Amino acid sequence: MKYDVIVVGAGFAGSVMARCFAEDEKKVLVIDELDKSLHPYLVQYIVEIFNDLEFNKNGSQLIFNIQDTNLLDLNILRRDQIWFVQKDEFGYSELVALSDFKVRSDASFEKDYLAGVYGGIPNLKEFELKEGV
Repeated sequence: MKYDVIVVGAGFAGSVMARCFAEDEKKVLVIDELDKSLHPYLVQYIVEIFNDLEFNKNGSQLIFNIQDTNLLDLNILRRDQIWFVQKDEFGYSELVALSDFKVRSDASFEKDYLAGVYGGIPNLKEFELKEGV
C-alpha cells in the first residue's frame, strides 16, 4: 500500500492538513510537537478529525508527538494509538504502546503516565543545577 508522507512542524500543520483530506489517496501527516503554539482544544479537534471516519474517508493518518498529557483519554484516542518513548541508560529510545500494558479501561491514563507507570518520564537526576547558570 502506497502512502504519501508529509512531515511538518506544528506551524505548518494547518496549511498541510487540507491536503490529507482533499485527495482520494491516503496520506500520512507527521507533525513534530503538534501542541506547540496551539490551544489544547484545537489539538484535540485535529486528532478527532483524523479519527472521524465520516470526515476522513480516505483513511489518512496523523503521527505526532506532544508534551501535553490531555490527550491521554480513551474518549479521544484508543490504547493502540498512544505510544510512549523511554530512553535507557545509554540514551537509546524505545517506543512502547499503551496497549502493551495490562490496565483497567477506567484507569486515569494521564495520572498513571505522570506517576511513571508507563515510562517516558525524564530522569531529572541527570540534570545538575549550577549556581549562576
